[in-house]
Amino acid sequence: MESHQTPSSSDVNPYAAPVANVSQHKANAAPIFKTWLIYAAVMTGASWIISTVLGVTAFRWLMAGGSGRYWLIPVLTLAVTLPVSYVVFRWAVTRFLLDSRQ
Repeated sequence: MESHQTPSSSDVNPYAAPVANVSQHKANAAPIFKTWLIYAAVMTGASWIISTVLGVTAFRWLMAGGSGRYWLIPVLTLAVTLPVSYVVFRWAVTRFLLDSRQ
């Protein structure tokens, strides 16, 4: 029968990949699913509101100026929605995922 001894500090390879003890950590997908669900719901509503307000406003400005650059509307909408998406994602992860893990 082999005896399992813990290696001394001189025997440990400093370049070896760390080994996790998976039996101690039970993955629970419910908080992750809840976080993604809340993020998707909030961003769906926020992007709809941003697209509507920005699209109507930009369309009126472009119509009043007589410009035919209507391709600017989706570009402006994306440029405004991306930072909002980042902020909402950070909020959802911090509020619903990180708080539940402590």
